[in-house]
Amino acid sequence: MKSLEGLSGVNFNKLLEIADSFDNDLLYRKTGMILQKLKDISIYYQDVDDTILQFFMDRSGSTPRYLEKHAPSYFNREWNMYIPKNFDDYFRGV
Repeated sequence: MKSLEGLSGVNFNKLLEIADSFDNDLLYRKTGMILQKLKDISIYYQDVDDTILQFFMDRSGSTPRYLEKHAPSYFNREWNMYIPKNFDDYFRGV
């Protein structure tokens, strides 16, 4: 995650285009959730527009999914995804 934090020049329109080319429910959820987390904790991602997050949310399916299978997890209603309990540890120092 620390390497993602340093990507201050991310072209979000290109990111949306790439994500759409894969058309994968779990990819939409993971990308959107991680961007939202980075937006909350990093000055480099404060310019992530809510419409970008909504793009990923709108393409997420209705069936709950796991970010990481077989890991103790909690349910995130917003992204309809089970997130490992230690997931926030990945963002320490970001």
